[in-house]
Amino acid sequence: MKIRTARAEDAPVLAQLVVHLGYPSTPEELPPRLTVVQGQGDTVLVAEDDTGKVVGFSALHLMRLFHQRKPLGYITAFVTDPAAQRTGVGRRLLEASEAWARERGCYRLTVTSAEQRAGAHAFYESCGYPFTGRRFGKDL
Repeated sequence: MKIRTARAEDAPVLAQLVVHLGYPSTPEELPPRLTVVQGQGDTVLVAEDDTGKVVGFSALHLMRLFHQRKPLGYITAFVTDPAAQRTGVGRRLLEASEAWARERGCYRLTVTSAEQRAGAHAFYESCGYPFTGRRFGKDL
């Protein structure tokens, strides 16, 4: 397995993976988003299996905070192909995400997960990410 930075040509498989999170996307929408994300210093890491197929991704954002001296690393989206789950892909992506955040001086790496995703919650907790609170949001 290989972890690398996402490229525009990954858009078709990334669009399929995003659907697993409940966010329908088309391959045409993703390259411009990727350009914007990477242009502001954030990144999307992908995991490739031994055949070179992308089987997961972690979208990472660096947040500068008023109340902390160091930045916060934030996983904005994280998914593995259901066929690749329980093979170590998620753990490798999470480790690479942590390395990305450490390299940027982050004091913490945070991820949010929808209430109904019990499997994801168990995964994050098994990787050392305890439940720390709730997130609130309002669509505008």
